[in-house]
Amino acid sequence: MENQPSLVTRAIDAFAQGLNRIAGIILFLMMLLTLTDVLLRKFWSQGVLGGLELSEFMMAGIVSCALAQAEIENRHIRVDLFNFKGKSRFGKYVEALIQFLCALLTGAISLSCLFYGLSIHGASEVSPDLGIPRYPLILLAALGCALLGAVMLIRSWRIISTRRP
Repeated sequence: MENQPSLVTRAIDAFAQGLNRIAGIILFLMMLLTLTDVLLRKFWSQGVLGGLELSEFMMAGIVSCALAQAEIENRHIRVDLFNFKGKSRFGKYVEALIQFLCALLTGAISLSCLFYGLSIHGASEVSPDLGIPRYPLILLAALGCALLGAVMLIRSWRIISTRRP
């Protein structure tokens, strides 16, 4: 019973899965946009107005929405500077500390994105071609980073709280 995930962990996992599904939908729409743009350029010598701008927004949305789920599934690129064979007690605490520090860094990035998004909302900044407000995308990045930080914090806690066999 001690390995049961808590309500908070299940909620964060469900939220991350939901955002990951949104990333999949955005990826599909980005594929349709690219296909439409290529066909319009081929047959009518004119592409989608603001197609590159929309693709940039979509790519940022995909990354922001998929960050936490990638961490949950352990699919991020990792570089181990130290290899602790057998997960010794020392190695366990180093790994937990690294996860905790990464969670703090991701939280700082999230706060920075939040403040930046609010400031450009106040300045009414929009994209050059289509006039799309930029702040929702920045706030989505803040949400994605905050969720990633929460996943890393939970992983750090799990590492510390597991008992050695």
